[in-house]
Amino acid sequence: MNKKYVGLLSVFAVALAFGVSLVHAEEATSAEVTAAAEVSAEGAVRPPLAPVRARMIEAQKDIRVKSTEAKRDIVEKAKDTRAGIRVEVKDAIRDIRAENPGKMSSTTRADIKGIRIDAKADLDANRQATREQMKANVTAKVEAFKENREQFKTEMEARRAEMMKKLEQERKEKKTKLEEQAKVRVGAQLKAIFARLSNRLAGVVAIDAKIAERLNVLATAGTDTAEASAQLTVAQTALAKAKVDVEAARVLSETEVTAETSKEALRSLVNTAEESIKAASDEYHKVIKLLRPKVSVTASTTVIIN
Repeated sequence: MNKKYVGLLSVFAVALAFGVSLVHAEEATSAEVTAAAEVSAEGAVRPPLAPVRARMIEAQKDIRVKSTEAKRDIVEKAKDTRAGIRVEVKDAIRDIRAENPGKMSSTTRADIKGIRIDAKADLDANRQATREQMKANVTAKVEAFKENREQFKTEMEARRAEMMKKLEQERKEKKTKLEEQAKVRVGAQLKAIFARLSNRLAGVVAIDAKIAERLNVLATAGTDTAEASAQLTVAQTALAKAKVDVEAARVLSETEVTAETSKEALRSLVNTAEESIKAASDEYHKVIKLLRPKVSVTASTTVIIN
């Protein structure tokens, strides 16, 4: 096969493999779109869910601050209550002693003891109430954190779904664009291939016309051209087949160049067209060999044939 057309077929095979390139391009596109989604307007890397996370962290800080303030209030109120109880006890004891100067009677001592017992009970109750309030405060903080996480988890999932939907749409759009570009590129390459095939086929047709003309001249001069004429018929049959094969490849390339199932068929048709043109050319060379003993073929015809 002519080396030039072997090279053309290699180019064509590469062009038809554009589907593989599209797969890699699609993966690159997906990676590019994802990276683009994670870069801020200033060019700094920024996770697409950063605003949601930032608001979640701020809300958690607010929960901690409020919990700390509530704890501080509980502690301060407990201190004030205990201080008030102690003051009341001191005042009550001082009043009793003022009312019973001198040596305290058993009744006075019993009254003072009763005041202290009551005060201790009040202090214990205060401590218990304080512990319950602190526990309730911790529980409220834990529940607030849970609610915070659930709220922002839902929001982040919604944002993530929205982002993935947008990325998928952008990926599809870029994939479609790449497919269109590949189709145009392959179409241009096929056009060039079939232009060269057509030129080569036209050269063989020109040879056919010159040989037919030469045979008519020789036959008119009385030269025996039976064998050459028979071989010319074989060559013309091969030429007709080459024309059909080239047209079949051209039609399929124009209608189904992007169809996955047509690539092998198209490659096969182009190979067949190449082989048919080569076969037709070989048949015409046989005619020329038969004519050479009878008459010299012109230099121009020889150049076209070669």
